[in-house]
Amino acid sequence: MDDGRELYRRYLGGDESAFDAIMDAFFFGLVFFVERYVRDARAAEEIAMEAVSDLFVHPRRYDFRTSLKTYLYMLGKNGAFRYLKKKR
Repeated sequence: MDDGRELYRRYLGGDESAFDAIMDAFFFGLVFFVERYVRDARAAEEIAMEAVSDLFVHPRRYDFRTSLKTYLYMLGKNGAFRYLKKKR
């Protein structure tokens, strides 16, 4: 499976279908990953959506040094920690 870099390059090049492919490839796994931290399915889904949104709102932040999956999961983990900090 592509680690996401090529899909993201396609998206940056104007291929809108690459966005759908990125969502299909990574979103549900990201939700599951975040849910392990926050123990709340709805919050996990929102945090995962924020992570993916950040990728598309700030397209040049991702620098291709890691896989796209790793980058998204890092964003998700950071979002989970912010959520838990607020919840305290």
